[in-house]
Amino acid sequence: MLTGTRAFRGEDVTDTIVSVISKEPDWGAVPAATPAGLRRLLTRCLKKDVKARLQAIGDARVQIDELLSGAPEDWGGSSPAIPTTAVSPRERLPWMVATAVAVVGMIALTFPAVRHLRETPPPVPPETRLEIATPSTSNLASFALSPDGRQIVFAADGDGASGLWLRPLAGTTAQPLANTEGATLPFWSPDSQSIGFFVGNALKRLDLAGGAPQTLAFVLTGYGGTWSTEGVILFSPSATRAPLMRVSAASGTAIPVPQQGLPLDGYTSPQFLPDGRFLFHMRGGSDVRGIYLGALDGRAPIRLVVSAVGGAYLPAHALAAGATTTSAGGPPSAEASRDGGWLLWLRPDTVTLVAQRLDLSTATLVGEPVTVVAEGVAVDDRFSSPAVSVATAGFLAYRGGAGGCGS
Repeated sequence: MLTGTRAFRGEDVTDTIVSVISKEPDWGAVPAATPAGLRRLLTRCLKKDVKARLQAIGDARVQIDELLSGAPEDWGGSSPAIPTTAVSPRERLPWMVATAVAVVGMIALTFPAVRHLRETPPPVPPETRLEIATPSTSNLASFALSPDGRQIVFAADGDGASGLWLRPLAGTTAQPLANTEGATLPFWSPDSQSIGFFVGNALKRLDLAGGAPQTLAFVLTGYGGTWSTEGVILFSPSATRAPLMRVSAASGTAIPVPQQGLPLDGYTSPQFLPDGRFLFHMRGGSDVRGIYLGALDGRAPIRLVVSAVGGAYLPAHALAAGATTTSAGGPPSAEASRDGGWLLWLRPDTVTLVAQRLDLSTATLVGEPVTVVAEGVAVDDRFSSPAVSVATAGFLAYRGGAGGCGS
């Protein structure tokens, strides 16, 4: 506020986080007229060592109040007072309401992994979190991180109209996307340049470079979609009496993708994997309900875990730096990442989000689940979908809150 610039800069979220952790603000940018006492307060608030940092915001307020009241002896000599502008409770209300509605958390994921030929493993980067307040919404699971981790799109009600909103994670404001009124369950193209979504009885595509949304296929409701690197969109047109469908992202005719051995009913939440296969969720009785690994060629799908809601996949190469290495000690190759990653799913008893290693070569979950979010994740029961989204860049977004999840 004093300098008109960010205290810590970076080209993207990751660079900004590194700057926060390792660099000092440009204290020379603080105006020369800033009271010396206020400078000392700022320095104490931004100490890297938490023990040396100011411990309570109430203490900062006391010092600021003393400065505004004109008590120079407590601030290192006489200094000009900082001008203030009164803000009425009515002017503060919109911000208070927006903040109280919903929160989406961003986490840099780090999981334990086997390391080879290293006596001392490299330090794991610290977990970082960012909270994002959105306008009110009844579509708890209708948000998605861009694959590059730079943006988030979400469905919300703003100015009395529902639609999609887009926010860069390096920014502070979200903008509504035109012609997306009533949209739900957005998902991204692999290059983070286009967004797929459902509205009314249509699956649509919106290119961020410009132009009106393009209708790709007919749906009854739309229960989730995913976009492959090969330009294929896989989607669920209905949760009742309908198979998964595929259509070209460039337009064309949608065709069914039947899954051998499963009923023609209850498909939701598809997500493509690096090797071209995909995850999806199956509604129904205990004999079929769960998260499955399927394929476009129609081979028999494999149930990975029994679950009342869908899951999400994070490739192994997307883990934070230092979380995994090859036998030579370098980063894992693209080929190695195709062997597996992490399946994120909800424990039914506590609605706790956990991650478990998925071995794609054997199509099995291995090892013990690792808790990612312990306080509970919201669930959108209409779509059997947890309020979770992942970016291949290594970030996770979730919306906290109550939500039922049966076993």
